[in-house]
Amino acid sequence: MSGYSLATVVVEAAYRSGARMRARLALEHGRRVFLMRPLMTHEWAREYASRPNTTIIDGPDDVFAELDSLVPATGELTWA
Repeated sequence: MSGYSLATVVVEAAYRSGARMRARLALEHGRRVFLMRPLMTHEWAREYASRPNTTIIDGPDDVFAELDSLVPATGELTWA
């Protein structure tokens, strides 16, 4: 599903969690990943944060501010 999504938001995730795996796959698919700042206590989150397409957020307003730049100008998602 991470390949179909415009972005992935991770609010909470342990080292062995589906949320962490989804974030990794999203990055591999070239998708944007948003990580909540409290996740930066985890080594895996700091490593993901150093990758392109990752943004550290403090709350939903940060995600909404970035979403406009992710949607194509037509306002619709397009298939390549």
